Amino acid sequence: MPIKKAIITRKKLSAEGEAMDKAFKTAMKRAERQAFTIRKTIMIERNGWLVMVNKEGKVVKKVKKLEPLIIPSAFSNP
Repeated sequence: MPIKKAIITRKKLSAEGEAMDKAFKTAMKRAERQAFTIRKTIMIERNGWLVMVNKEGKVVKKVKKLEPLIIPSAFSNP
């Protein structure tokens, strides 16, 4: 069984990072409200899974286990 790797952030966000985080969360909430006016369930990522949730936020169905995205460093030597 594979060992789950935790994502650890050790630095406090900068003022710009905090502003971007707040803007992202606000945009997500707004998009979610608009999506629920049309659909009964929407798909979101939760704990490494793509899941379907209803308007109350309850997970209705686990759709797919997501793999971590590995972005190669621009400064690494090939």
